[in-house]
Amino acid sequence: MFRRLVVLVLLAAAARAANPPPALGAPELKVAAGFSVDRIHAVPRESAGSWVSLAADDRGRLYASDQYGPVYRITLPAADGRAAPVVTKLPLPIGGAHGLTWINGSLYAAVGQKAVCPTGLYRLRDTNGDGELDEVTLLQALDGDGEHGPHAVVAGPDGRSLYVIAGNATRLPTLVRSRVPRLWPEDSLLAPLPALMGSETRGILPGGWICRTDLDGRTWELICAGFRNAYALAFDERGELFTFDSDTEFEINLPWYRPTRVLHAVSGADFGWRRGALKIPDGAPDIWPSVLPMGLGSPTAVLTPRTAKLSAAHREALWVADWSYGKLFALRLQPNGATFRATREEIVSGLPLPITAMGVNPSDGAIYFTTGGRRLQSALYRLRWQGNAAGDTAPKPAPETGGAVAARRALEEFHGVANPAALDAAWPGLASADPFIRRAARTAIESQPFNTWRARALKPQPARPALAALLALARADASGSQREILAALRRLHDDGLDGALRPEWLRVLALTWTRAGDVSPEVRQPWLPVLSGLFPNGRPEIDAALLELLVYGEAPDAASRGLRALHAAVTREAQLDFAKSLRVLRGSWTPALREDFFDWLGQTQAWRGGGTFGRFLQRLRDDALASVPESEREVFRRRLAVAATKTTAPDYALSGPRPVVRNWTTDDIVKLVQNDPRKREAARGRKVFGAAGCFGCHTFGPEGGALGPDLTAVARRLALRDLVEAIVEPNREISDQYGTVEIRLRDGRVLTGRIVNLTETGLHLAENLFDPSNVVRLAEPDIVSIEQSKISLMPAGLLNAFSEEEVLELLAFLRSESR
Repeated sequence: MFRRLVVLVLLAAAARAANPPPALGAPELKVAAGFSVDRIHAVPRESAGSWVSLAADDRGRLYASDQYGPVYRITLPAADGRAAPVVTKLPLPIGGAHGLTWINGSLYAAVGQKAVCPTGLYRLRDTNGDGELDEVTLLQALDGDGEHGPHAVVAGPDGRSLYVIAGNATRLPTLVRSRVPRLWPEDSLLAPLPALMGSETRGILPGGWICRTDLDGRTWELICAGFRNAYALAFDERGELFTFDSDTEFEINLPWYRPTRVLHAVSGADFGWRRGALKIPDGAPDIWPSVLPMGLGSPTAVLTPRTAKLSAAHREALWVADWSYGKLFALRLQPNGATFRATREEIVSGLPLPITAMGVNPSDGAIYFTTGGRRLQSALYRLRWQGNAAGDTAPKPAPETGGAVAARRALEEFHGVANPAALDAAWPGLASADPFIRRAARTAIESQPFNTWRARALKPQPARPALAALLALARADASGSQREILAALRRLHDDGLDGALRPEWLRVLALTWTRAGDVSPEVRQPWLPVLSGLFPNGRPEIDAALLELLVYGEAPDAASRGLRALHAAVTREAQLDFAKSLRVLRGSWTPALREDFFDWLGQTQAWRGGGTFGRFLQRLRDDALASVPESEREVFRRRLAVAATKTTAPDYALSGPRPVVRNWTTDDIVKLVQNDPRKREAARGRKVFGAAGCFGCHTFGPEGGALGPDLTAVARRLALRDLVEAIVEPNREISDQYGTVEIRLRDGRVLTGRIVNLTETGLHLAENLFDPSNVVRLAEPDIVSIEQSKISLMPAGLLNAFSEEEVLELLAFLRSESR
């Protein structure tokens, strides 16, 4: 929060003795209908720091912790009182708590700042019953520190356990049980591209994690892992656990970057974080899918406000907060087999509003949340429901957890324990079409000694269960079972494998080759005709895996066919995925092919992305040079330099600028589509989508960027006219989630862009979102105002450079079912 706002906040705080806290509205905060927000305390930054955690005790008192300082107790005035909250610093040797929770008369703290006190899980108690916490006990030291260290602690549904979440730079404590099979190496078939800078270089396998422990912190079991840096977690009324994870903004525009995601944190899950390009690909059968991708942001608080005075729909929702874009969402969860899908509703947003923590106060049923972090100005807010559904706020019994959820939970009982009954109980689950049941069954099997199920995994069976069993065996015993796994995979291929199962088949093959070590040419050679016959497939995620296998196998036509696929790709991410394999290819190059590849590599020097984007591309170029015979390297080094001078990158479109064809209107296009007699193929429209640069901002299916809304199955949400209008008239309605801000400065300048970081002294603004690492640093005193921009990120007239046929093909693609 900037100083001009701080002054207003402090003045308001000083006036509270005579006036109740004012409700905040536009333009400072945007609040959903039916809700009101009060700012009830401005935290003195110089004396009380920046608050990052929040909890309420059973008497309605709140506790908060400064990120770099002590824990505070906040005693709130009576509901009808006019007094300011009373804030008291606890005179105890503890602070730097990223997470707080109250259970059974004790305050538990997850301390994440080693400079304040040793990091770990603590318990604070009132030992003499006078209402004051007077004892601090370190229950479990945790080896992690700072923003990727220990983060949060919540009570388990049974009231007798605690769940702790930590970032990917925190080592696991000593475990009595690991529900996640310890089969989590960083797999790389070709020479790896590890992380190059920042927190990713300090990440520790298996990534961020969630552990369960007892109330005394004596025994610890790993529940799930593979997060990058999920900050908080919450249980819903069914006892299902959720979190909100981030990816590194340094890697924006690289093919392995994933936007923020809400995750169903089930037993045994691995969500795939690995360093740099070693991350397990989205869609791989050995990671768990997300509930909802959320786009760019910085996930912080997670809450299920079951005891709050809200409408039933909001009380049963999963609430999540985004620190960097200042937003609070309520996610409506709907059962989806053994997991859930979600839709989101924005409840509060502000410019800026760096939300750090939230919780329900039992004394008034309101949601309280804090802002702050990184020494920013903090404040405490109260969010109340003012809707007319008063009778809708009565508690309801928890919904039944039968069917697929019950089947998944039954399988989870075998996770991390050796039990002879597990194999017969879990094997049928390998055939399930439900991905969460199939993964739960595989995890139960992987928890048993592999020699007890190896023969069973190799027996002929239908393709779906066969692939799940072979995946388990490849993960557990690739070196010992390599030839048998490969023979089984070949049988499945020869029997005519369903195309929908091809990605899983390729993943098992890649893991078998990777984890078996150096696979002999005699083993690889028979596979090359099979793989060449499948390439190209037309699906980017399949083709990238196929080319990687062909390069590893040293296929004689890998260079020509791989380079042809690279040039045909409609997104830069897909091109980079192909180049990631071609960079280490030594054989099958002709002089002309290699010159073509190096010309392409040289042109990428004009491409832009996150902070490590350029470094990764330089690593591609360095590796490609190292693959050239030493006598020719200087020639190709010079060729790279020449190619770099011949290109610019004005936009994200791969096809370059195009002349205007027609000034399309919404009515023109709607009539064109309605009167089109032909059945259009979505594949041709996909190329138009790429030529228009749409993949640079939007995701469709497995491809695309995170700057704009996900357009997968957009036709289910928007009627034809609404869809066309959103394209032709992008400024008509701009989503707060994907808009930009307009910042007026004291020197008269007006800057437009996205706030990508907040600091103690100001903010970082990205003016060109295709070059997110190039930021303008603005100091607080130089800023006059910040407002939501009325100009969309999406350019008006985008379709004016396209013909009737191309517009029809684009609409056919957008209205098709995503793969």
